Amino acid sequence: PGNTRQVVNEFNINALWRGESVNDNQVSYYIGAEYNYFGNKFGFRNFYYETGFFDEGLTENILNINGGAEFLLGGSDFAGADLAFQYLGYRNLQGNVSGGIYETTENIGGKSFGMLSVTPYYSHRTDNMNLRIGAHVDLSFDNGTFFRIAPDVRFDWEMSRMFSLYASATGRNGTAPATGGNEIHTFHNVAARNRYVNPSLLLPTSYTLVDAEAGLNFGLFKGFTITPFVGFAVVRDALVTTSKEVVGTYPEPTVATTYEAVNMNGVKMGLKTAYNYSDKVEFTAAYTFAPQDDKSGYQLADNRPEHVVDAKLKVTPISQFDLYVDYRFMGGRRILNSFIDYRGPIQWKSLVDLGAFSDLGCGVTCRFTDMFSAYCRLNNLLNRRQQLYYGMYAQSFNVLLGAAVNF
Repeated sequence: PGNTRQVVNEFNINALWRGESVNDNQVSYYIGAEYNYFGNKFGFRNFYYETGFFDEGLTENILNINGGAEFLLGGSDFAGADLAFQYLGYRNLQGNVSGGIYETTENIGGKSFGMLSVTPYYSHRTDNMNLRIGAHVDLSFDNGTFFRIAPDVRFDWEMSRMFSLYASATGRNGTAPATGGNEIHTFHNVAARNRYVNPSLLLPTSYTLVDAEAGLNFGLFKGFTITPFVGFAVVRDALVTTSKEVVGTYPEPTVATTYEAVNMNGVKMGLKTAYNYSDKVEFTAAYTFAPQDDKSGYQLADNRPEHVVDAKLKVTPISQFDLYVDYRFMGGRRILNSFIDYRGPIQWKSLVDLGAFSDLGCGVTCRFTDMFSAYCRLNNLLNRRQQLYYGMYAQSFNVLLGAAVNF
């Protein structure tokens, strides 16, 4: 109520070690670990609470341990495996409770679960061809289906200096990093792109049966390529942005953006271009079309655009200095909105058009030494007021300054 604002605390620490055997590099390996804490100060505010009482916010603890090794079988043949273990612990969770025409929440306390992922694979690599055949195997503990499997296949073939093709079929969904076919959606990942998340409800786990893409690269002249591509995905319990508009409450209707688990199938197609000139100029651009229906479509972003254009120009006048300009356009953005009337048993749904979204930005990066660098980025140069989510607008023109230290 009033001017109360959510407060989020987050802490992350991670480490990674890579190595190779000294015996003709026949074995390469890595091992890593990460811990992340995410905590909301305030929980979900039930609209019944006339006093404006807030519950304690959800806290999320994540432990990731991963490793892998690859062995030379002989010639151009390799075999390897990647392993990952993910443990998650939550406190101050709330769950939905339905009562007649009303829906409220109750405290359900804490929950913990985990997942072990194993990805064995075979790889054949030559100067003009790369083949990888593997599978993602996920074993979940206290989090739905115990055993799931998804493909991990990649094929690249350079037929000539001007033509090459690629094809891939994986269990990783394109909207976010995933481990195997399962993706445990965490507040750490989702809040990085959308802070307007219910601070008390556990996010679902998605299972991507397949996310496939194939394309043909044309090298028309030195440094320039153009790539038409097609793809499709089949996802169970995909994380889909929806909204709920509650009428019949006081003092005014309430609109809330939320996520639902929806089975989604969809296709995409598009065109990519790239140009590089002597490590001084780098330009990339891509257009992707992914038709959307109420509950189907390939998800290119949380707000489900049908058309996406990305472009970036980077200029490096000297090795320590980068200048860049980038642009993103999203069109045909429509999300499913539920209308709930608490004055009576009335509920209906409709698609809400979010309109077009465009963002022009620029920045500079300066590497003073191999260890220390600094950057400056300007966002929304055109200072446009536009919705990222239903009723929630993108930040106006803003500047981001930062520095990085590499050990």
